[in-house]
Amino acid sequence: GPQDFAYTTTGGLTPASFSLDDDADGTLSNTQTFTSVALGSYSVTETTVTGFATTIACVDPDGGTSTSGATATIDVDAGETITCTFTNTEDTPPCVTGSTATATGDATLCLLGATNDCHLDAVMFVAASGDPQSPPPESAPPGVTFPHGLFAFNAAPSCTPGFTADFTLTLPAILPAGTQFWKYGRTAADPTPHWYVLTSAMIAGNVISFSITDGGLGDDDLTANGTIQDPAGPGVGPNDIPALSGLALLLLAGLLGAAGVWIARRGLG
Repeated sequence: GPQDFAYTTTGGLTPASFSLDDDADGTLSNTQTFTSVALGSYSVTETTVTGFATTIACVDPDGGTSTSGATATIDVDAGETITCTFTNTEDTPPCVTGSTATATGDATLCLLGATNDCHLDAVMFVAASGDPQSPPPESAPPGVTFPHGLFAFNAAPSCTPGFTADFTLTLPAILPAGTQFWKYGRTAADPTPHWYVLTSAMIAGNVISFSITDGGLGDDDLTANGTIQDPAGPGVGPNDIPALSGLALLLLAGLLGAAGVWIARRGLG
């Protein structure tokens, strides 16, 4: 959004401090010109504004001007016109919040350690079916439902190829015990798009934490190209009830048999 940027100078420039912006309200200019400047060295420093990164590019005929951080050190020689451009780029937020496709409330997806070069991109909260971004109709695993729908996103645009990205997904309600984190897409073992469980995902309350390596399991394009593609969602279904082992089934059968005998004996009295 609109943001003013303050500057201070050294060396006797007038004004010694000023502010600039680049919005449309016209209150402040986006340039400051100093004329009739005596030969010598001067500096112009931009005051740090949280949430913005600053770069400086200066054009000096003899190359005597240098930059460091948010400061331009300007060397004025006879007959020179020197131009310095301060560019402020707003940091990309690490999290994106939106309403779930099933209208259960707001969900927040975060890429931990996001930068302007590697951040969440094209985040969408989509239905498990019926949306242009949804998996094919009736393809969901049997008996599995997605109460909060699915979400899709890219981690892009210039992440380091082969990087590992750590994510958190905060949902509007506590997830039932046994909820699994399902993904739809390709895997190295089966390049045909299909549903599978990302077993490394950790679910605690209403928060899912998971990691995906570029080109690895969970990255739909299976290519270490600096971009992660990730359609997924928490699924609730038959797998929420843990399957009993063979021994447990035998013990349960024994207990049921014993209960039947006990009831029969009561009936004889």
